[in-house]
Amino acid sequence: MAMSTAYVVEFDAPSLARIARIAESSAIMAAQYRLAMGACVTQVKTRAKLNAPVGVYPGDKARRTGGSLRRSIKGIVRSPLVGEVSTGKEIPYAKRREFGYDRQTDTLGRYYPMDPIDFEKRSHMFYMKHALEESLAFIESAFASAARVSIQQMSIP
Repeated sequence: MAMSTAYVVEFDAPSLARIARIAESSAIMAAQYRLAMGACVTQVKTRAKLNAPVGVYPGDKARRTGGSLRRSIKGIVRSPLVGEVSTGKEIPYAKRREFGYDRQTDTLGRYYPMDPIDFEKRSHMFYMKHALEESLAFIESAFASAARVSIQQMSIP
């Protein structure tokens, strides 16, 4: 006697619809996460600009402040999960203002035991790092919201 070991699995129409929605979910999530990343990049960029050190022009009665470093801070969304906030290459001192230049020698041979020396200016060091740290709660909330909206849009029963 010959035995058959064939199994057949068939899906009903509602199950097939559910499977199709799950397959489409990556596009839905990518779109929502890209929106969230855009908001996060804007948040970090804004914070970095507020934290960036600026000087006051000497002798200026209007007390205008310098702003080349601030203006150079840009943000870009590279993918739904990768965003970048950075300074432009046209501002060569941006890295120095971020990390300081303590105990270093520049290309002209000048040694800096402490740079910047001024306490007020030192308080603006790590302007990018602080911008990211100050934005962590916002970033967490943005991506949690993106996940919730994605799940709602999938409407998988």
